[in-house]
Amino acid sequence: LVCEFDSEGNAYLPAFFQSRIYIDFSSPEAANQNWEQLVRLLHGKPQYEKPELGSPPLYVSQPSALPTSPAVSKLAVLRNALLNGRPGLAMYRSHFLKAAISHANTLRVRTAPTQQNADELGKQIVDDFAKLKVIRNHFVDWILLEAAAAPSSEFEDSVLSVLEQLLELKARPEEVTQWNEAWFGAHQLFVYETFLYVVAALLKYSAFHTLHEIYTSHYLSPKSGRHHEAPFETFESFYGYSDVIGPALSAEHRYYSASAELVRRHADRSDLPFESIMEADLLTFLIALLSQKRWYPGTLLYSRYARDFPLFIRAIQHKGFKNLATITGVDNAEVLRERIKSALAGLSSNFRFQFDRDFWEAMRASHFDTLK
Repeated sequence: LVCEFDSEGNAYLPAFFQSRIYIDFSSPEAANQNWEQLVRLLHGKPQYEKPELGSPPLYVSQPSALPTSPAVSKLAVLRNALLNGRPGLAMYRSHFLKAAISHANTLRVRTAPTQQNADELGKQIVDDFAKLKVIRNHFVDWILLEAAAAPSSEFEDSVLSVLEQLLELKARPEEVTQWNEAWFGAHQLFVYETFLYVVAALLKYSAFHTLHEIYTSHYLSPKSGRHHEAPFETFESFYGYSDVIGPALSAEHRYYSASAELVRRHADRSDLPFESIMEADLLTFLIALLSQKRWYPGTLLYSRYARDFPLFIRAIQHKGFKNLATITGVDNAEVLRERIKSALAGLSSNFRFQFDRDFWEAMRASHFDTLK
């Protein structure tokens, strides 16, 4: 307690107390004003408590064995430029995306793995896939950032460009001339998972036109697998799986889809929980049905019959159906229902599902646009 101040307003304190916090009791008015502060201090009940430490950034929680991603700082610069309206946004975005793609590229397999059997290779793929999660999160953070802040046509073009570059990452590096396709399983799974997260992130912020562009665009094939007669691919090329990772996930259990199980285990984002990834998978399956493409919605192994997916629940209302119509390009609910029904009935026998799931009911297709 300080009871006296000098002419310059400095408290009279011994030298060894001058760095301490004090309570002003230098006048009756000050004592009256600060009396509650003293009582609270004596009883350990301060008026203002120090807040708890927030959650650490994703890059802090990564295992220490992983190198820091060079894209972390560039994403921070991009975020600052976007939120503060700084010029040069396209340049900052380009620098970030280039760093993220480059980091993923450095983790590609370029020499024959030392593993001698499939089980060991499966474990290595699972380990390598874990290293790529930080890059998946970079892309998701970027999508969420720009999609939430009035996305531009430049942003949409960048999304399509990134997806095309992801296809390059899942393919054999050009300099590798002798290989086994299983070697590249980690990046194939990484591209598959990242695609689902991109779709989920765009759904979160209602970027329906961008989703339509993703599903209808053509992507230049990877250089190492390009054929002159068919140099472009569609969204179905983002699908990926690995035949050898099952034992690495569990020695006691066999999975209908080990790839879907691995994606489920990696679904650790609170802003895009696994339910959002399943919804993205269901939407992609719907587009595949309509466009006669192949897509196995493996994550729906973990959904229940009664699970509600917001995009399809809202499509019961007319205004919600218009959002689904923007994505699918079909603006008549009855036409959409008939096309889905026909496509489901016409699934080829070699595309049987290894689990029981009523996709028609999951989409709530019977109720599209029934609530005006």
